[in-house]
Amino acid sequence: MEQLQAAINNNNPLQLRTGNPELDQAFTNRMRVRFRSNNPDTDRNWFLFAQARFTDDLITNSVLIAEEPIILDGGVVLQRGSQLNKPVNLDGYREFRSWFSYGFPVDFIKSNLSLNSGFSAIRRPGQINELIGFNNSLRYSAGFSLSSNISERVDFNLWSRSSFNQVENNLNPRLNNDFFQQRTRFNFNWIIWQGFIYRLDVNHQINRGLAPGFDADFVLVNMSLGKKIFKNQRGEVSLMVYDLFGQNANVRRNITETFIEDVQSNVLQQYVMLTFTYNLRRFSKGMSESDLKEMF
Repeated sequence: MEQLQAAINNNNPLQLRTGNPELDQAFTNRMRVRFRSNNPDTDRNWFLFAQARFTDDLITNSVLIAEEPIILDGGVVLQRGSQLNKPVNLDGYREFRSWFSYGFPVDFIKSNLSLNSGFSAIRRPGQINELIGFNNSLRYSAGFSLSSNISERVDFNLWSRSSFNQVENNLNPRLNNDFFQQRTRFNFNWIIWQGFIYRLDVNHQINRGLAPGFDADFVLVNMSLGKKIFKNQRGEVSLMVYDLFGQNANVRRNITETFIEDVQSNVLQQYVMLTFTYNLRRFSKGMSESDLKEMF
């Protein structure tokens, strides 16, 4: 509704917005390929995924940056340096994504190791002061995952993924930017003795290439100690400590035609929680296949 209405929204005098009643629907073609292979004798597997997307009449923003005061419809004045954002249809959106993984057993620690890599390329059209340009972004990623198969009492999973991002804007080269991110996570579950369970969850994140003050590395550590209760062990009482070291941070990057924005949001940090969980495992037999066919 907002995209189709011609009324001007001037709640923010520096960022005015209006709609476009002449918008057309976007038209998208997608091509997708998936391939999976699994050898049960050697427990080796690999997976390949690729997708291409092409969109014409993409609904995107047209930005008018006033070099001098401009009087708009309804007498609204766009002051010098302010922006008027309007949705328009532009051709030329292209997107390609791919993902590959290969898994195999690691016998000496009784675990399974999976190696993965990915690549994506996105070209997004935009319009600034009647000039049409493209925002091109490339992303390269690689990582691994190690999952245990040691025993019924001990279970762990370790995974890490690194990504390198390149952003290029041919209308505003000042927005060209490279940045790096790495995320690592470790989960550990241990049934200690007679229904006592210890759980540990460690998250580590690295940011490089963001704005000053946003390249924060942090470690988020959660741990809990629980006890299975009742004769059938369907219940559990546990005490969890969230963000043990008080380092949790929420940082994200937004990329548009006219600016790059790094945002850090307030998040709940260290706290302790006592929980009770009960698992429902017994259900009725349900309807048989013959009864289902007879009904329909």
